[in-house]
Amino acid sequence: MPRPNRGAYLKYLKKRGKYYICWSEKGRTRERSTGTTNYQEAEEQLAEFIKSKQQRFGPLPPEKYMILDALENYTDEHAVNTAAPERIGFAISPLLRFWGANVVGDISRPTCLAYSASRNRSDSTIRRELGVLRAAIKHDHKMGRLTRVPHVWLPKKPEGKSVWLTRSEAASLLWAAKSEPRVRLYLPLFILLGLYTGARKEAILSLRWPQVSF
Repeated sequence: MPRPNRGAYLKYLKKRGKYYICWSEKGRTRERSTGTTNYQEAEEQLAEFIKSKQQRFGPLPPEKYMILDALENYTDEHAVNTAAPERIGFAISPLLRFWGANVVGDISRPTCLAYSASRNRSDSTIRRELGVLRAAIKHDHKMGRLTRVPHVWLPKKPEGKSVWLTRSEAASLLWAAKSEPRVRLYLPLFILLGLYTGARKEAILSLRWPQVSF
C-alpha cells in the first residue's frame, strides 16, 4: 500500500548547507531551495509555498510564480516530446542552479546579465540557455499558468562560422590524436563524437555510456 502524501515539508541538506522545501508531485519527489540556513526564515517560505499551492486555481502574476516550476513544467510537458531532450536538460541544469529560488518576476536585463557573468561561457551558450528559460516561461503562459511574460534578455546572435574542417583535415586531426603518445586515450573518441554529432564540448563531456550508441 503506498504511503500517503505528507505534503510539503522542510529538510536540511548538509551537502548544500541550506534548508529545502520538499514535496511530492506527479509521482516524484521535488525540492526547492529556501536559500537560507535559518529555520524560522525557511518556515516562513514554506508557509508561503503552501499558500501559493492552495491558491493556484488560475494564472498567477510573475511575482508569485517560481522559475523552478516553469522549468520543470517545460521539462515534463515539452522536452520529453522532442528529438533530443538531453540538449534541453543541459541548459536547464545551470538555469536551476542560478534561478531555482527565484520567481519569474525577478527576470530582467540586469539579472540575465548576472547569470551570464556567473556562467563565464560563450555568448552562444548563454543565448541557448536563456532561450530555454524564455521558452519555458512562454510555455506556462500558453498553458494558462502565467498572466504575462517578462522580457528575457539574450546576447546578440553570433555570426555564423565560415571556416570548416575538410574531410582530409578531420582525418589528419584524428590521426594525430591517435599517434601522439602523450594524448589521453579518450581524445580520439571525443573528436569522433564531435565530428559526427556537431555537439558542443559541454554536451559531449556530460554524456553517460547508456546515452551512447555506436
